[in-house]
Amino acid sequence: MSGDQNSHINFCLGHQLLHTRHASMLLEVPPRLQLAVEGGYLEDGKSLSNWDVFSHIPGNIKNNETGDIADDNYHRFLEDAEIAHTLGVNAYRFSISWARILPRGRFGKVNRRGIEFYNKVIDSLLRRGIEPFVTIHHFDHPQELEDRYGGWLSHRMQ
Repeated sequence: MSGDQNSHINFCLGHQLLHTRHASMLLEVPPRLQLAVEGGYLEDGKSLSNWDVFSHIPGNIKNNETGDIADDNYHRFLEDAEIAHTLGVNAYRFSISWARILPRGRFGKVNRRGIEFYNKVIDSLLRRGIEPFVTIHHFDHPQELEDRYGGWLSHRMQ
């Protein structure tokens, strides 16, 4: 790569934009939306999310598809991390499903199995030299919070 080593770089791949100060820190980060990739619908303590409910209403999604299985990253994350490594990806952005780690939002306990899953994902990336970038919220939340508050328009959700 040409240019001053101290120059500011904007690198965009998919919808992810990263800012770095050094050319040697160029990160290629393919985006990963939890609903479109993860799968594992209601497995290991995950509750319904607002998108689970929305996608199960006939006619809301083209071909009535849901995220129930999606790309099945929930079961294939080791294979996915190896593929990313083989492709030379040095960073990986993924979303954490709120409904998987806090199934009842503010009203229940932390789901240890959900935490363990995301720890395994992070560990598998780090073992391959891939830097994880975590999106804490990517437009899904436990359906219980949607039912109680009506979603993000409520000040009680913000």
